Amino acid sequence: MFGLDEALLEVVADQEAYLQSANDLVLGIESTARRVAGTPFEAIPYSLSFKCDGCLYNEFCMKWSAENEDLSLLPYMTGNDKEAMRRAGITTVLSLATLKDFAPAVSTGAASELIPAPGREAQIRQIAATWSVGPRLDELIHRAKSFRRSVRKDGTHALSYIPGKGNSTLPVSTPALNPNLVTVYLDAQQDYLEGRVYLLGALVVACKDGKPVGKKAVVKMTDGPPSTVLKERQLFVDWTRELIQTVVDLAVSGVKAGEKKSAPIHVVFFDHHEQRVLLEALSRNFSPVVASTPPLYDFLTQIAAFDSPIASYLDEEIRTFKNFPMTCQSLQSVSQHLKFDWNTPLNFRELFKARLFDYIGKLELDEVSEWYTRRSRFSSSVPLE
Repeated sequence: MFGLDEALLEVVADQEAYLQSANDLVLGIESTARRVAGTPFEAIPYSLSFKCDGCLYNEFCMKWSAENEDLSLLPYMTGNDKEAMRRAGITTVLSLATLKDFAPAVSTGAASELIPAPGREAQIRQIAATWSVGPRLDELIHRAKSFRRSVRKDGTHALSYIPGKGNSTLPVSTPALNPNLVTVYLDAQQDYLEGRVYLLGALVVACKDGKPVGKKAVVKMTDGPPSTVLKERQLFVDWTRELIQTVVDLAVSGVKAGEKKSAPIHVVFFDHHEQRVLLEALSRNFSPVVASTPPLYDFLTQIAAFDSPIASYLDEEIRTFKNFPMTCQSLQSVSQHLKFDWNTPLNFRELFKARLFDYIGKLELDEVSEWYTRRSRFSSSVPLE
């Protein structure tokens, strides 16, 4: 039936249920597999996200999406959002970008305000009343305009930020507010084969009178795969001890001489995944870590203050406030967009090219070459390989 030369015998208790499932999924005339295989690609509902990173065929979807300027190319476009747009007749980035225009700044005094494009008011009313996509309509239009300006370079006017999104969770350090702030940027890399952390990194930045005056990186890595509990435990003990000491050494006290040293501390992760990896590993090694450096676990798990949270997540900050044009807004792609030099002091773009810096390719469209996202690279973690 499947055209195989070899087979594996599986004894199933409920044969009828097994055969019915096989018929529903693959073998039947109206099975899911036959229905999907017979559906034109453009009619299949799909969206691009983290799940695509490990797919062997993501390059086909990325190329087709780029050739057809599919809505999936827009960052943070969910499957529900895309389907709602398609039902309203919006199927391409261009059709979304032109749904509204910028209001004349002279008359309104607000250069970021969007107004309906002539003749498309009914479409806008339909989308605005649709669950999930309605409240995000202006945001998605801003992202579509940014995509057209950056990728298609058609002169579309676009903002570099998403207007009207409130305040950042990143604390401000000025001579009058948090003048001696200490910011700790944390990173944890996990060996998914062993289920343990193999690398821990932190960058401690201390301020005085609102300006950075001290900076030090604290990085520890196991000498091989973290194959035992003791290797991971020792990694955490050594790293946390040096991290706490670094914070104490760099912090500029905000009190008078002779009094207890004091400084506000804020923790920054790139995303919730890194925080979860770190906290789960801290929990596994709770007793030895607490015995060596009690403040770390307590600090990372304490309740936030009323005026600001304990930790910030850069991916949330980027999603909320920034209007970057990249489909995959990972740490490496965002930093590259912001002109971070990944080739100093070593050529990291080449050393870590596979599965990290190999996401850009060239596409020929109407005899014009343009750069596009060739591979799905949503993850910001260093590939274990």
